[in-house]
Amino acid sequence: MRPLPPDVKGLSAKEAARRIKNATLEYAEYIGLEPDLDKDLLWLAQEGLMAALPDGWVLKSMKGLGDPVYYNKDLKKSMFEHPTDEKYRKMLKKLRKKEPQEMKIQRRLQTGQLTEEEQEKARKKEIRRKRLKLVQHWLQRIAAVSAFACIAYGVAYIGFYGWRMQAMLSRDAPIIHQLVAIIGSCEATVSVGSHLHALALDSKHDSVGNAPDDAENWVQKKGELLQLGMKWFLHAQDKGCTEGTRAVANSYYYGRGVEADASKAAELFSECAKKGETASSAARVCPPC
Repeated sequence: MRPLPPDVKGLSAKEAARRIKNATLEYAEYIGLEPDLDKDLLWLAQEGLMAALPDGWVLKSMKGLGDPVYYNKDLKKSMFEHPTDEKYRKMLKKLRKKEPQEMKIQRRLQTGQLTEEEQEKARKKEIRRKRLKLVQHWLQRIAAVSAFACIAYGVAYIGFYGWRMQAMLSRDAPIIHQLVAIIGSCEATVSVGSHLHALALDSKHDSVGNAPDDAENWVQKKGELLQLGMKWFLHAQDKGCTEGTRAVANSYYYGRGVEADASKAAELFSECAKKGETASSAARVCPPC
């Protein structure tokens, strides 16, 4: 049975968040997600759970049936699944195709689908991957030296165009991402906010990678990073970026950089779902040449 979005009106923020979290995990399993292995894809379940019914569809309860039924009078069609569930299953399938090979192997290991020979191959491949990563690390350092002129130009660009965003600039976030964000990239704007939130949530290190000496100062610093990250997410949302809206919704859901508000999070996730439907509709009406 498909879980329905919980009614959180009149509930405390903590209780509302608990109910939404439980419903999200149920819906994740319903569409084929594995919550333990697909934590980075739970946003898909959050969005699908809150998706609004397409035009013409209504939710009904039929006598003799315990499950809700979705009915379309114009199409004279009824079904037990939400009309958008199949869309989110297809989205999950596409994301799984882009999944790194290491993640696919880990998924098969968790489910016991790998033979001993395949496990040995996976172990050797992991060794090669680590060696390649080490080589890439040094190549990146060499490239960083050759890119010094570009960085200097970027700093000048910030000085000329970045005065409107000077309150949001931070030494804790990658300077390249901030440069691209100022130029107008939604993805880079969200990336800066995500980087700041990741630093704040790593309790073992401070902003420059050292163990914090003063716990009280670190708590204050953590709050500042979360609030600053939220500003970047809001800036991306103002640009009309769906990823920015989704990041703001997640921040409200988990109470990061802002007071937790499950109702606001649910509203924003619904907005993301509507934007996705609008985009897919536009693609059907005007297919690319």
